[in-house]
Amino acid sequence: MKNIVAITGIIVLFALCIDTAEAQRTSRSSTDDYFDDRPAAFKDRLWYGGGFNIGFQGSSFNGRNSSSAFNLGVSPKVGYKFNKWLSAGPRAELLWLTQRYDFGSGDVVKFNTFNVGIGPFLRAKPLENFFAQAEFQYLNVGVPGRQNGSSFETVRLSDERFWVGAGYTSGGAVATELVLLYDLLDEGNTANLPIDFRFGLTWNF
Repeated sequence: MKNIVAITGIIVLFALCIDTAEAQRTSRSSTDDYFDDRPAAFKDRLWYGGGFNIGFQGSSFNGRNSSSAFNLGVSPKVGYKFNKWLSAGPRAELLWLTQRYDFGSGDVVKFNTFNVGIGPFLRAKPLENFFAQAEFQYLNVGVPGRQNGSSFETVRLSDERFWVGAGYTSGGAVATELVLLYDLLDEGNTANLPIDFRFGLTWNF
């Protein structure tokens, strides 16, 4: 059922974007910056982007048990322009996470892991500074397992996300972008947040 919802959502989303983009393109003159009939070189149709995140979080329970976490990650992507407003490509995500737990016994238990995500995205830009995006993401994450002395063993888990949403780009050769996405595959019974807010830079988008 969730796959049907995801597929339906993406079809509706990009049908609306395509319709808007086509209406705008036909209303503009041939002197605009849209792709003409002459084929562009492959490298000229590529655009690049990436994000960077860093975060720290601490918590305390019952005045005794406490934990802290630090994460550092990068998320590069490359897009290929089919035309002026529609592009697609791969996106990767690499996150390093380190955590410390103090259960009140005086001993600190540590946990370190790398989380990896990868998948294709499709992006439509019907307006100069706004775009719609759909993205399938496969995740492989590490979570704490059995405690082994002063550290936790790492248990690897796999997950899948289907993000849809919209974003804003500042425009220009080098631009900043803000993207807000929602996971259509979220089942509502996990600790994962179904919303993802991203900030990044792009070149030639």
